[in-house]
Amino acid sequence: MDDTLVKSHRLHFFETVTAVSTSAMIDSPAAFREQLFMNFVTNFAIVAMMSGGKEILALLHDWFTPRGKAMAAATDCLLITQFAHDANLDRYRSEGGKQHSLAINALRRSLSKPDAVSDDDALSATDALGVCEAMGLRELFTGLPQGEDTWRQHSRGLCTLLQLRGPQCLSSPSEHLHGMIFNAMQAGLGDSISSRRAFTLGGPHWQRALESSCSGRVWCMYHMVYRLPELLERMDNMDSVADPDSEALEVLTELIDIQHKLQEWLFAWYDEMPDSPFRTVSVTTYPSFIADHGPLADQFPVVFTFPSFVEAMGLIGYWTMLLFVKEAIFDLSTRPYALEHTTQHQRDAFCRDVYECADAICQCAPHFLSPKTASEECQWQAGGGARDLYGSMFWSVRWYEKQKDLRKLEFCKSVLGAKMPGQRDAQQSPSSAPVDDWWVLGKVFLLQRLLWRERIGPKTCALRGRLSASERNSMSTAPSASLNPWSILTPCSSVPLAACSREESMLSDFSDWRASPMV
Repeated sequence: MDDTLVKSHRLHFFETVTAVSTSAMIDSPAAFREQLFMNFVTNFAIVAMMSGGKEILALLHDWFTPRGKAMAAATDCLLITQFAHDANLDRYRSEGGKQHSLAINALRRSLSKPDAVSDDDALSATDALGVCEAMGLRELFTGLPQGEDTWRQHSRGLCTLLQLRGPQCLSSPSEHLHGMIFNAMQAGLGDSISSRRAFTLGGPHWQRALESSCSGRVWCMYHMVYRLPELLERMDNMDSVADPDSEALEVLTELIDIQHKLQEWLFAWYDEMPDSPFRTVSVTTYPSFIADHGPLADQFPVVFTFPSFVEAMGLIGYWTMLLFVKEAIFDLSTRPYALEHTTQHQRDAFCRDVYECADAICQCAPHFLSPKTASEECQWQAGGGARDLYGSMFWSVRWYEKQKDLRKLEFCKSVLGAKMPGQRDAQQSPSSAPVDDWWVLGKVFLLQRLLWRERIGPKTCALRGRLSASERNSMSTAPSASLNPWSILTPCSSVPLAACSREESMLSDFSDWRASPMV
């Protein structure tokens, strides 16, 4: 890219943003960029009030610090488009489009270099542009559909660059690089799960490197579910394998293992909390929600309230992951080669388990969509929480569609139809909304990634060093036929991998864990 063109564009960039003269801009372009950054983080004011919030904002500032021309252009793109959205003025839209084109061209130049694989500039620019696409900002400002795979292209590019570097890159002392690796985990897993394709960084070499190099929340959250996309892919291809019965049992064993890990992770996190992570309350606690949604609000007479955004986001993420796992188990139980191993009573129980997770996500809606939350914990918490809620509710919608549960579908349609700040018009039916609108918009959002990295989950991962299901089975001397994973899920089972007792609800167990007072 010609330097004169770049300089000319940057002058126009700062002039457009600040509406001041060129002579004033030349004095301190860095100051103007800092103003854009401050506009960006204004939406994250709630974080500054959290314990350790200043450190999280410092990490966010470090993420925006350019590592080269490509990253500078990419983060400028994110900042200007966010500003254009906040200002809601047409004259900023064209500048956002220009900056996006500049950023794409700068990334192409960076990727064409011989050392592109080891260049943090290319890696960081790919991540930044992926965030921009995931937030839907370019479409909001240009009015042009971005296409359902745009964010995936950047996510897969980020994972590919890391894969080419190899797991040895985890030995780097660079905190910024470690942050990029975690970002790739977050975005890449979202892509892999929703597309039902094996995760690029899910191989055993990466797992061993992560276990020896990473600690705490980052490694634990990733390690719990890294095999889930591959298992979903195997389920899709199961009818074409030579022995689908054995394949189904192997996949089931892995799914049960993931379920068990998720529950271990949750209870380890609970042990670090001074109070209950949520309480059950009557939906009448939220009169504005009832006013907005009318009789549909009574679909869930008991709802959840949370002490802070951190617990709310963590539990919604947990219930979403558990929904994937339990729905996969239910799906397997209804296939011809599993029917001889299961009873109708079991299959009904598996169906109730999926409903439990889908309903739990919906029961979070009043907390995030009430004016009380917005006034007490800042408007961003309500808006950011709603994005996260919408992302998870999309999967509840899919489950209700499969079950033809029209009443709960109407509830979701009413909630998803609410127009939130920064959210595209959501008047379309939730069943027709692409995955990208409702999944990625919440899960790849910058601050939410940092909160997952720094605040959500146990500090010390109880899963470190545990053998996976496949490793345990490979060490067993008993014939595989003597191990029937379906029996693990039967009511009142004493097998350690059992999810929970079927006499009591998973959610009531969680509520009673801290003897939380009922409101």
